[in-house]
Amino acid sequence: MRRLAALAAFLVLALASSSGAQNQGAAANHLATGRGSVPIVKTVTGAVDGSGTTASAIAAVTGKRLSVIGVTLTNTGAAAGLVTFRCGAGGTSMWQANVPATAVGAFIRDSAESGGFLFRCAAGQLVEILNAVAANAVQYNIRYVVED
Repeated sequence: MRRLAALAAFLVLALASSSGAQNQGAAANHLATGRGSVPIVKTVTGAVDGSGTTASAIAAVTGKRLSVIGVTLTNTGAAAGLVTFRCGAGGTSMWQANVPATAVGAFIRDSAESGGFLFRCAAGQLVEILNAVAANAVQYNIRYVVED
């Protein structure tokens, strides 16, 4: 009986120690919110017109970082091409995808692992999308978190 109680106490301590270690500090690719709160996932949808057109997909939030955790892109035309997400107007390219033509019936979808993100913009920067897909509009659905 004592061995069973000792084993149970050991398992409780081992599990408590491992879960506590995972929650200490934010890793480079993990979401961070103030006071240990749970991140709230937001969604924005829209479309950006053809070749060379840019649009502000997610507005900047003063003092907050924007972390994109998932993206779905659908081409509305017959030509394939490249779509780029940037931090800031005309800023750094953070994520790109070659969007297939609709004749193929395909789309692009990418998501971060649980608790992570595809890319993160610095505090106060917007997320911009650049469509270089011929004259085709590209529809987007972006899942993101506003971080402290």
